[in-house]
Amino acid sequence: MTSVLTQLPSLSRFPAHLALRATSLVRRNVGRFTAVLLLALGCNLNAARLARGMVSPPNHVAALIQGNDGNFYGTIRGGDDFPYGAIFRLTPTGNLTVLHTFSRIGGEHPTGSLIQGGDGNFYGVTAGIYPGDAGTIFRLAPDGTLTTLHRFSGDDGDFPCGALVQAKDGNLYGTTVNGGGTNSYGVAFRLTLAGEFTVIHRFRMPDGGSRVALIQASDGKLYGTTSGGEKDRGTVFCLTLDGRHSVVLTPMTP
Repeated sequence: MTSVLTQLPSLSRFPAHLALRATSLVRRNVGRFTAVLLLALGCNLNAARLARGMVSPPNHVAALIQGNDGNFYGTIRGGDDFPYGAIFRLTPTGNLTVLHTFSRIGGEHPTGSLIQGGDGNFYGVTAGIYPGDAGTIFRLAPDGTLTTLHRFSGDDGDFPCGALVQAKDGNLYGTTVNGGGTNSYGVAFRLTLAGEFTVIHRFRMPDGGSRVALIQASDGKLYGTTSGGEKDRGTVFCLTLDGRHSVVLTPMTP
């Protein structure tokens, strides 16, 4: 995937007030956000309001992905002008478009990066931090049309976190931080592109609670990490696609 850094324009082409702001952002150590911020500020004045949301923790932007069309796609969790979050597209030349703004009704506060499925659509999750909202899984068409594929109820998971992964079987897999029923510490789930949702594993105390995105390894299994666990030091686990769980590694006490 082409790095955004290779597309970074020179500060000398910025209007003076934007160059000053860009320099200020670098000094504030915005880390991985710097490249996209400079691109946005340097090439599209309207992007300044989006940038404000990117640099106001915890209203962060997740890592960008590059779509099949060569453009960059990303999310922000919130901000002054996007209180419930937004999804944007950024061209390599710096033209930024807000594709979707979230609301309390349609799911809010996207977490983790988007992924682009084999069907060309983008998929992601929202956290659902307000009472009565346990989060959602959504599909975004390239034209910006968003469809909610699943709403978490708490019993089937609460607060999905991290990017989804599309496995070799074509289905989407992910985890939640909380929910899953009594004495549960989140779930692992499967979602077909048609929207059929299944909980494949409920994390318990010995497992720990999942916090990050899954990956699919060359053996076809899903791997991830948890916090907590039997020794309260986290675990590395694997899951088969039908939900069989095993702990691969429990860090030793120093």
